Amino acid sequence: MIPEDLEELSPEQYYRYLELVIMMNTGNISPFEMKCKLISQLLGMKCNFTIYRESIINEVNAQLHKVDVFFDITEESGKAIYDPRIKSGKNLLPSYKNWKGPEDMLNNITFGQFVQCLNLAKAMEVAQRENDNKQINNLMSEFGEILYTNTDSRTEENKLPPLVCFHSYIFFCAVWELIYTVPIPINGEEINFSILFQEPNGEKRADDKTGWAGVAYEVASSGVFGNVRQINETPFWDVLLYLYKCRFESLHNKNSRS
Repeated sequence: MIPEDLEELSPEQYYRYLELVIMMNTGNISPFEMKCKLISQLLGMKCNFTIYRESIINEVNAQLHKVDVFFDITEESGKAIYDPRIKSGKNLLPSYKNWKGPEDMLNNITFGQFVQCLNLAKAMEVAQRENDNKQINNLMSEFGEILYTNTDSRTEENKLPPLVCFHSYIFFCAVWELIYTVPIPINGEEINFSILFQEPNGEKRADDKTGWAGVAYEVASSGVFGNVRQINETPFWDVLLYLYKCRFESLHNKNSRS
């Protein structure tokens, strides 16, 4: 049975999927070749289906359209453009060998890790604009080091594979995008964190001026989570919910006075 969605892939299938994404995005294979390799993998074939006998080729070829769900397909100058889907709030690679990653929606990372990753994401934007491939690779490695933990101290393997680092980066960015664009269900309630990043009636953004590192000092002044070190060790969702509560109350009070 062919998975109908990115989130239905097993960790092994997803790892191979990322390999194919990179091969396609670097021009080593065409979108059609990626589709052929992908469907072969999802059907459990040992080789690309195109080398099998004609009856099998025809049978699989008739199903090739089913992997279109893994792409955003647009048209440009009469030509179909395939953009592989890689965004998900689910951690599709929760572990790799002796490395353990974060939970879905980054549930178990600290506020300090969250801020570190945000700073890396900003640096990544600069590196990508400047086409600095060396810096891009370094930054991706840092994402992996922050989000994945070696669970076996006996092993000498202390360096994450580049593909896991790439996943760390796109997974963090996917969750971050969800946070500031769509309501997030928490304990049965839809929380719209986007109010933290808007500036209605001159209200400051949560990360205004001093950035997210400055947020830690601002929250520390409230004493809710302790000092800055303790805040950085607090689950990031707890801090985000506190910031949301403060912003919501501030906006509500302003509306009540107007």
